[in-house]
Amino acid sequence: MKAGVIWLVASKEMRDLLRDRRTIFSMIIIPVLALPLIITAIGWLTSSSLEKLHEEKATVIVRDGGNDPALLASLEAMEGRFTFQRDSLAQLPVDSLLTRKGVRLVMQFGPGLDRALDRLDSPVDTVQAPTVRLFYDSTDDAAQMAGRELSAQLMSLREESLQAWLKEHGLRPDLTRPWDVEHVEMAPPERKAAEMAARFLPYIILILCIQGAMYPAMDLTAGEKERNTIETLLVNPVSRLDIVLGKYAATAIMAMGSALFTLGGQFAYLHFAGEHMIEGGLPFTIDPAALGLGLILLLPVALLFSALMLALCIRARSMKEAQSYMGPLMMLVIFPSMASMVPGLKLTGALAFAPVFNVTLLMRDVLRQDFGQPGLMALVFVVNMGYAALALWTAVRMFSKEEVIFRS
Repeated sequence: MKAGVIWLVASKEMRDLLRDRRTIFSMIIIPVLALPLIITAIGWLTSSSLEKLHEEKATVIVRDGGNDPALLASLEAMEGRFTFQRDSLAQLPVDSLLTRKGVRLVMQFGPGLDRALDRLDSPVDTVQAPTVRLFYDSTDDAAQMAGRELSAQLMSLREESLQAWLKEHGLRPDLTRPWDVEHVEMAPPERKAAEMAARFLPYIILILCIQGAMYPAMDLTAGEKERNTIETLLVNPVSRLDIVLGKYAATAIMAMGSALFTLGGQFAYLHFAGEHMIEGGLPFTIDPAALGLGLILLLPVALLFSALMLALCIRARSMKEAQSYMGPLMMLVIFPSMASMVPGLKLTGALAFAPVFNVTLLMRDVLRQDFGQPGLMALVFVVNMGYAALALWTAVRMFSKEEVIFRS
């Protein structure tokens, strides 16, 4: 094994890869430009859709409105997007009414609703409180939002009527609220911004880091088989081990380059655009030490999947077959990398041995700038380096078999 020869092979492979526009697109264009634009577009679409749903006119069918005509009149007098229609087809089931065009809710007034406050004059409550029932389809976003808004209006009218009753009886208006609960936000805006980023960034960074190794691994193995250039490389006076390590180094460098561009692009995007993402601003800063630690933690993952992909792709006869191998491997990565989005899931000693899970949870802690588990950090790094060494040994074994390299 000669370091100079390995670097010569790696630099040759990287030059060939960088001449390919697909490499530049997947490693630089997508992480730095395309991904921020996609996130911005999704945020804009979400905001505009919610605003549209909030402004959309909604029809409410009222059943048994005679049980409290005053409440219905108060609802109709409130300015808003609701149009109230009295039910003229009482024999129809509620689900049939909800299928009518523009109908989002069916509101039913319970018996005795207009005499609800009379119950308060009695020292003993022997009658069940009357109810207002709201029927809607919770799988319909527009109906769900309309239900929340109408419920808030009903709560407001109930509070107004209760305050009027208390005033009429000469009682204090705060009689029904002897004490309050106050929520005090202790997290500074910077920590809230870091928490938001720590939820989704590990997933994006890991996926693009591994994707950055995918195309080089396929091109340097199955691609060379298709171009009939692997034989030319093998007849050179270079050991098979040096060739494997050179291709491995080139693939890993491309993977880390993709991770670096992703991390840099996302932090730049959040720094400059984060304050416009939510109302009130979202200042986003991160300690350079945390950024460096995140890249160090990604290194074993890039080494691991570079070796795995080389070992798989060298078995393929063509790029098409290599792509069929990469699909299941990416599925094994996508779901564990979502661990950072699971509330309450923390890195433990057992999860430190689970590949992808471990680095995802650790990256979340690093982006939160939580460095309280140095022992687990070191364990995750060592475990992933061990997995990477095992995967590299497998790749070297694959390259040493003639029946694998010249498989047809």
